[in-house]
Amino acid sequence: MTIAGALVCMAVLAGCTSPSATGPAAATRSPGEPSADSPSPTATAESAWVAYTTRDGLATWSMPADWTVGPPAVDELGTATYDVDAPGGATRLVFQDKVMGLGGPGCIPGTRPAYPYQTLDHTDVPLPVTPSQYPGAVPPRVAYESIAFPGRVSIGLGITDGLQSTDGTACEFLHYVSTATAARIISFAAQYAAADGTWGDRTFADLDAAQAYRQTTEYRTLVRILASLQLRPAAAGLEGTYDIVETAQCGIFDLTGQVLTVRAGRATITTPGQTLAGTAVQQGARWVVSVSGAQSTRVDLTGTVSAGVYRGTGRYGGIHAGGQTGWTCDIPSFTASPR
Repeated sequence: MTIAGALVCMAVLAGCTSPSATGPAAATRSPGEPSADSPSPTATAESAWVAYTTRDGLATWSMPADWTVGPPAVDELGTATYDVDAPGGATRLVFQDKVMGLGGPGCIPGTRPAYPYQTLDHTDVPLPVTPSQYPGAVPPRVAYESIAFPGRVSIGLGITDGLQSTDGTACEFLHYVSTATAARIISFAAQYAAADGTWGDRTFADLDAAQAYRQTTEYRTLVRILASLQLRPAAAGLEGTYDIVETAQCGIFDLTGQVLTVRAGRATITTPGQTLAGTAVQQGARWVVSVSGAQSTRVDLTGTVSAGVYRGTGRYGGIHAGGQTGWTCDIPSFTASPR
Protein backbone atom coordinates (compact mmCIF):
# COMPACT_ATOMS: atom_id res chain seq x y z
CA MET A 1 0.00 0.00 0.00
CA THR A 2 1.28 3.44 -0.82
CA ILE A 3 0.69 4.47 2.79
CA ALA A 4 3.28 2.18 4.33
CA GLY A 5 2.15 0.07 7.25
CA ALA A 6 -1.40 1.38 6.94
CA LEU A 7 -4.11 -0.40 8.81
CA VAL A 8 -7.66 0.31 8.41
CA CYS A 9 -10.35 0.74 7.50
CA MET A 10 -21.94 6.82 -7.01
CA ALA A 11 -28.23 9.79 -10.14
CA VAL A 12 -28.41 6.81 -12.44
CA LEU A 13 -27.35 7.09 -16.09
CA ALA A 14 -27.71 4.36 -18.71
CA GLY A 15 -24.58 2.86 -20.14
CA CYS A 16 -23.13 -0.45 -21.24
CA THR A 17 -19.60 -1.72 -21.63
CA SER A 18 -18.01 -4.88 -22.98
CA PRO A 19 -17.33 -7.90 -20.80
CA SER A 20 -13.99 -7.91 -19.00
CA ALA A 21 -11.22 -10.10 -20.31
CA THR A 22 -9.65 -12.98 -18.54
CA GLY A 23 -6.25 -14.54 -19.02
CA PRO A 24 -3.46 -16.56 -17.43
CA ALA A 25 -2.08 -16.01 -13.97
CA ALA A 26 -0.74 -12.53 -13.26
CA ALA A 27 -2.23 -11.34 -16.58
CA THR A 28 -2.48 -7.61 -17.24
CA ARG A 29 -5.15 -5.88 -19.31
CA SER A 30 -6.67 -2.44 -19.73
CA PRO A 31 -10.31 -1.59 -18.93
CA GLY A 32 -12.61 -2.44 -21.81
CA GLU A 33 -10.10 -4.71 -23.57
CA PRO A 34 -12.14 -7.43 -25.35
CA SER A 35 -11.90 -11.06 -24.37
CA ALA A 36 -9.98 -13.43 -26.58
CA ASP A 37 -12.74 -16.00 -26.04
CA SER A 38 -15.83 -16.10 -28.25
CA PRO A 39 -18.84 -14.64 -26.42
CA SER A 40 -21.29 -17.17 -25.10
CA PRO A 41 -25.06 -16.73 -25.54
CA THR A 42 -25.25 -15.82 -21.84
CA ALA A 43 -22.64 -13.08 -22.21
CA THR A 44 -24.37 -11.70 -25.31
CA ALA A 45 -27.70 -11.51 -23.51
CA GLU A 46 -26.34 -10.01 -20.30
CA SER A 47 -28.51 -7.50 -18.48
CA ALA A 48 -28.02 -3.76 -18.91
CA TRP A 49 -25.45 -1.91 -16.87
CA VAL A 50 -25.97 1.54 -15.36
CA ALA A 51 -23.72 4.24 -13.89
CA TYR A 52 -23.93 5.29 -10.27
CA THR A 53 -22.54 8.58 -8.91
CA THR A 54 -21.89 9.11 -5.22
CA ARG A 55 -24.00 11.65 -3.36
CA ASP A 56 -21.06 14.07 -3.12
CA GLY A 57 -20.45 13.75 -6.89
CA LEU A 58 -16.84 12.75 -6.41
CA ALA A 59 -16.94 9.22 -7.87
CA THR A 60 -18.84 7.24 -10.52
CA TRP A 61 -18.82 3.56 -11.43
CA SER A 62 -20.86 1.15 -13.60
CA MET A 63 -22.73 -1.87 -12.30
CA PRO A 64 -25.51 -4.28 -13.36
CA ALA A 65 -28.93 -2.59 -13.40
CA ASP A 66 -30.27 -4.92 -10.70
CA TRP A 67 -27.49 -4.03 -8.24
CA THR A 68 -28.10 -1.28 -5.69
CA VAL A 69 -26.12 1.16 -3.56
CA GLY A 70 -27.24 2.05 -0.06
CA PRO A 71 -27.17 5.60 1.39
CA PRO A 72 -23.68 6.65 2.49
CA ALA A 73 -22.60 6.34 6.09
CA VAL A 74 -20.40 9.33 7.01
CA ASP A 75 -18.22 9.16 10.10
CA GLU A 76 -16.96 11.98 12.31
CA LEU A 77 -13.83 12.37 10.18
CA GLY A 78 -15.85 12.84 6.97
CA THR A 79 -15.19 9.43 5.43
CA ALA A 80 -18.20 8.36 3.33
CA THR A 81 -18.88 4.62 2.99
CA TYR A 82 -21.12 3.14 0.29
CA ASP A 83 -22.24 -0.52 0.27
CA VAL A 84 -22.71 -1.94 -3.23
CA ASP A 85 -25.25 -4.78 -3.07
CA ALA A 86 -25.97 -7.63 -5.45
CA PRO A 87 -29.57 -8.78 -6.09
CA GLY A 88 -30.90 -10.18 -2.84
CA GLY A 89 -29.17 -7.55 -0.71
CA ALA A 90 -25.76 -9.10 -0.11
CA THR A 91 -23.00 -6.47 0.00
CA ARG A 92 -20.35 -7.40 -2.53
CA LEU A 93 -18.27 -4.21 -2.74
CA VAL A 94 -17.58 -1.28 -0.45
CA PHE A 95 -16.49 2.17 -1.69
CA GLN A 96 -15.07 4.87 0.57
CA ASP A 97 -13.80 8.37 -0.14
CA LYS A 98 -11.97 10.90 2.05
CA VAL A 99 -10.54 8.01 4.05
CA MET A 100 -8.87 9.15 7.27
CA GLY A 101 -7.33 7.53 10.32
CA LEU A 102 -4.85 5.31 8.49
CA GLY A 103 -1.77 4.08 10.27
CA GLY A 104 -0.80 1.06 12.28
CA PRO A 105 1.89 -1.47 13.05
CA GLY A 106 1.34 -3.73 10.01
CA CYS A 107 2.79 -7.23 10.25
CA ILE A 108 4.49 -8.20 13.51
CA PRO A 109 6.67 -11.33 13.72
CA GLY A 110 5.30 -13.72 16.32
CA THR A 111 2.09 -11.75 16.81
CA ARG A 112 0.87 -10.89 13.34
CA PRO A 113 3.31 -12.73 11.06
CA ALA A 114 3.57 -12.31 7.32
CA TYR A 115 3.07 -15.19 4.88
CA PRO A 116 3.78 -15.74 1.16
CA TYR A 117 1.98 -13.16 -0.97
CA GLN A 118 1.47 -12.82 -4.73
CA THR A 119 -0.59 -10.94 -7.29
CA LEU A 120 -2.68 -13.40 -9.33
CA ASP A 121 -4.25 -10.92 -11.75
CA HIS A 122 -4.60 -7.17 -12.24
CA THR A 123 -6.43 -4.67 -14.44
CA ASP A 124 -5.17 -1.11 -14.87
CA VAL A 125 -7.48 1.77 -13.82
CA PRO A 126 -6.63 5.31 -15.04
CA LEU A 127 -7.03 7.32 -11.83
CA PRO A 128 -5.14 10.55 -10.96
CA VAL A 129 -2.86 9.90 -8.00
CA THR A 130 -0.48 11.88 -5.82
CA PRO A 131 3.26 11.20 -6.11
CA SER A 132 4.56 8.46 -3.82
CA GLN A 133 7.99 7.54 -2.51
CA TYR A 134 6.85 4.05 -1.45
CA PRO A 135 9.10 1.48 -3.19
CA GLY A 136 6.12 -0.75 -3.94
CA ALA A 137 4.12 2.00 -5.67
CA VAL A 138 2.38 0.94 -8.90
CA PRO A 139 -0.09 2.64 -11.28
CA PRO A 140 -3.68 2.31 -9.95
CA ARG A 141 -5.03 -1.16 -10.61
CA VAL A 142 -7.69 -3.68 -9.70
CA ALA A 143 -5.55 -6.26 -7.94
CA TYR A 144 -6.47 -9.88 -7.27
CA GLU A 145 -4.02 -11.07 -4.63
CA SER A 146 -3.39 -14.02 -2.39
CA ILE A 147 -1.77 -14.73 0.96
CA ALA A 148 -0.92 -18.36 1.75
CA PHE A 149 -1.77 -18.67 5.44
CA PRO A 150 -1.22 -22.05 7.11
CA GLY A 151 -3.91 -24.43 5.86
CA ARG A 152 -5.71 -21.90 3.66
CA VAL A 153 -5.29 -19.25 0.96
CA SER A 154 -6.98 -15.89 1.47
CA ILE A 155 -7.64 -13.62 -1.49
CA GLY A 156 -8.31 -9.90 -1.75
CA LEU A 157 -9.83 -8.03 -4.69
CA GLY A 158 -9.75 -4.23 -4.87
CA ILE A 159 -8.17 -1.09 -6.28
CA THR A 160 -4.70 -0.17 -5.05
CA ASP A 161 -1.74 1.98 -6.03
CA GLY A 162 0.84 -0.10 -4.17
CA LEU A 163 1.95 -3.69 -3.73
CA GLN A 164 1.03 -5.17 -0.36
CA SER A 165 4.73 -5.75 0.21
CA THR A 166 8.08 -5.58 -1.54
CA ASP A 167 9.50 -8.81 -0.11
CA GLY A 168 6.86 -11.32 -1.27
CA THR A 169 5.13 -11.63 2.11
CA ALA A 170 2.09 -9.94 3.70
CA CYS A 171 -0.43 -10.40 6.49
CA GLU A 172 -3.35 -8.32 5.15
CA PHE A 173 -4.80 -6.71 2.02
CA LEU A 174 -4.84 -2.92 1.89
CA HIS A 175 -6.81 -1.57 -1.05
CA TYR A 176 -6.35 2.21 -1.05
CA VAL A 177 -5.43 4.88 -3.61
CA SER A 178 -4.12 8.31 -2.66
CA THR A 179 -5.81 10.38 -5.39
CA ALA A 180 -5.12 13.86 -6.70
CA THR A 181 -8.84 14.72 -6.46
CA ALA A 182 -11.29 16.01 -3.85
CA ALA A 183 -12.00 12.38 -2.95
CA ARG A 184 -8.49 12.24 -1.48
CA ILE A 185 -7.73 8.69 -0.28
CA ILE A 186 -10.26 6.19 -1.62
CA SER A 187 -10.95 2.51 -1.07
CA PHE A 188 -12.96 0.25 -3.40
CA ALA A 189 -12.81 -3.47 -2.70
CA ALA A 190 -14.81 -6.69 -2.76
CA GLN A 191 -16.44 -8.07 0.38
CA TYR A 192 -17.21 -11.73 0.98
CA ALA A 193 -19.33 -13.39 3.63
CA ALA A 194 -17.45 -15.79 5.91
CA ALA A 195 -18.86 -18.89 7.58
CA ASP A 196 -18.82 -17.13 10.96
CA GLY A 197 -21.02 -14.27 9.68
CA THR A 198 -18.23 -11.74 9.28
CA TRP A 199 -17.31 -9.99 6.05
CA GLY A 200 -13.99 -9.34 4.37
CA ASP A 201 -11.55 -11.34 2.29
CA ARG A 202 -12.36 -14.76 0.81
CA THR A 203 -10.67 -18.03 1.74
CA PHE A 204 -9.91 -21.01 -0.50
CA ALA A 205 -8.44 -24.41 0.28
CA ASP A 206 -5.45 -23.86 -2.00
CA LEU A 207 -3.99 -21.64 -4.70
CA ASP A 208 -5.52 -23.71 -7.54
CA ALA A 209 -9.02 -22.98 -6.19
CA ALA A 210 -8.14 -19.28 -5.90
CA GLN A 211 -6.97 -19.28 -9.52
CA ALA A 212 -10.15 -21.09 -10.64
CA TYR A 213 -12.29 -18.33 -9.07
CA ARG A 214 -11.01 -15.97 -11.77
CA GLN A 215 -13.06 -17.90 -14.35
CA THR A 216 -16.38 -17.30 -12.57
CA THR A 217 -19.08 -14.81 -13.57
CA GLU A 218 -18.93 -13.32 -10.09
CA TYR A 219 -15.25 -12.50 -10.37
CA ARG A 220 -15.62 -10.96 -13.83
CA THR A 221 -18.55 -8.82 -12.65
CA LEU A 222 -16.68 -7.52 -9.62
CA VAL A 223 -13.57 -6.69 -11.66
CA ARG A 224 -15.66 -4.90 -14.28
CA ILE A 225 -17.36 -2.75 -11.62
CA LEU A 226 -14.09 -1.91 -9.92
CA ALA A 227 -12.29 -1.09 -13.19
CA SER A 228 -15.09 1.29 -14.22
CA LEU A 229 -14.37 3.71 -11.36
CA GLN A 230 -13.95 7.36 -12.38
CA LEU A 231 -13.19 10.30 -10.08
CA ARG A 232 -14.21 13.92 -10.60
CA PRO A 233 -11.08 15.98 -11.35
CA ALA A 234 -9.90 18.43 -8.71
CA ALA A 235 -11.11 21.99 -9.22
CA ALA A 236 -8.60 24.34 -10.81
CA GLY A 237 -7.29 27.02 -8.47
CA LEU A 238 -9.03 27.93 -5.23
CA GLU A 239 -12.75 27.26 -5.76
CA GLY A 240 -15.15 25.27 -3.61
CA THR A 241 -15.75 24.42 0.02
CA TYR A 242 -12.92 23.41 2.34
CA ASP A 243 -12.39 22.19 5.90
CA ILE A 244 -9.56 24.01 7.67
CA VAL A 245 -6.94 22.57 10.00
CA GLU A 246 -4.31 24.95 11.42
CA THR A 247 -1.44 24.77 13.88
CA ALA A 248 -1.72 28.08 15.78
CA GLN A 249 -2.19 27.68 19.52
CA CYS A 250 -3.07 31.19 20.66
CA GLY A 251 -6.16 30.09 22.56
CA ILE A 252 -8.19 33.07 21.32
CA PHE A 253 -9.69 32.00 17.99
CA ASP A 254 -9.43 28.52 16.50
CA LEU A 255 -9.65 28.01 12.73
CA THR A 256 -9.46 24.23 12.96
CA GLY A 257 -12.85 22.78 12.04
CA GLN A 258 -14.08 25.98 10.38
CA VAL A 259 -15.35 26.04 6.77
CA LEU A 260 -13.79 28.11 3.98
CA THR A 261 -15.96 28.71 0.91
CA VAL A 262 -14.60 30.36 -2.25
CA ARG A 263 -16.84 31.28 -5.19
CA ALA A 264 -15.67 33.50 -8.09
CA GLY A 265 -13.19 35.41 -5.98
CA ARG A 266 -15.45 35.87 -2.95
CA ALA A 267 -14.49 34.06 0.23
CA THR A 268 -16.23 33.29 3.51
CA ILE A 269 -15.12 31.47 6.63
CA THR A 270 -18.03 30.14 8.64
CA THR A 271 -17.52 29.62 12.38
CA PRO A 272 -20.06 28.62 15.04
CA GLY A 273 -20.46 32.25 16.15
CA GLN A 274 -20.00 34.33 13.02
CA THR A 275 -19.39 34.41 9.27
CA LEU A 276 -16.32 36.22 8.03
CA ALA A 277 -16.53 37.53 4.43
CA GLY A 278 -14.01 38.94 2.00
CA THR A 279 -11.96 38.04 -1.05
CA ALA A 280 -9.79 35.28 -2.52
CA VAL A 281 -7.20 36.73 -4.92
CA GLN A 282 -4.57 34.89 -6.95
CA GLN A 283 -1.15 36.50 -6.81
CA GLY A 284 1.19 34.55 -9.06
CA ALA A 285 1.30 30.97 -7.78
CA ARG A 286 -0.24 31.98 -4.44
CA TRP A 287 -3.80 32.57 -3.31
CA VAL A 288 -4.50 35.25 -0.70
CA VAL A 289 -7.70 34.99 1.34
CA SER A 290 -8.69 38.02 3.44
CA VAL A 291 -11.95 37.94 5.39
CA SER A 292 -13.41 39.82 8.35
CA GLY A 293 -16.65 39.91 10.30
CA ALA A 294 -18.98 42.20 12.21
CA GLN A 295 -17.77 40.72 15.48
CA SER A 296 -14.29 42.19 15.18
CA THR A 297 -12.31 39.27 13.76
CA ARG A 298 -10.04 39.25 10.71
CA VAL A 299 -8.31 36.30 9.02
CA ASP A 300 -5.60 36.49 6.36
CA LEU A 301 -4.33 33.33 4.64
CA THR A 302 -1.64 32.96 1.98
CA GLY A 303 -0.84 29.66 0.27
CA THR A 304 -0.80 27.49 -2.81
CA VAL A 305 -3.22 24.90 -4.19
CA SER A 306 -1.92 21.44 -5.03
CA ALA A 307 -4.11 18.42 -5.86
CA GLY A 308 -7.11 20.51 -4.79
CA VAL A 309 -5.74 21.20 -1.29
CA TYR A 310 -4.96 24.79 -0.14
CA ARG A 311 -1.93 25.02 2.15
CA GLY A 312 0.07 27.90 3.56
CA THR A 313 0.51 30.28 6.48
CA GLY A 314 -1.51 33.17 7.84
CA ARG A 315 -2.62 35.39 10.69
CA TYR A 316 -5.82 36.28 12.45
CA GLY A 317 -6.61 39.03 14.89
CA GLY A 318 -9.15 41.24 16.62
CA ILE A 319 -10.31 44.55 15.18
CA HIS A 320 -11.10 47.51 17.42
CA ALA A 321 -14.25 49.54 16.85
CA GLY A 322 -12.14 52.22 15.17
CA GLY A 323 -10.76 49.69 12.67
CA GLN A 324 -7.33 49.20 14.18
CA THR A 325 -5.99 45.69 14.58
CA GLY A 326 -5.71 44.62 18.18
CA TRP A 327 -4.55 41.16 19.24
CA THR A 328 -2.99 38.97 16.56
CA CYS A 329 -2.00 35.34 16.22
CA ASP A 330 0.35 33.92 13.62
CA ILE A 331 -0.63 30.68 11.86
CA PRO A 332 2.57 28.68 11.22
CA SER A 333 0.73 26.40 8.80
CA PHE A 334 -2.79 25.52 7.71
CA THR A 335 -4.42 22.98 5.41
CA ALA A 336 -7.80 23.52 3.74
CA SER A 337 -9.07 20.26 2.22
CA PRO A 338 -12.07 20.01 -0.16
CA ARG A 339 -15.24 18.76 1.50
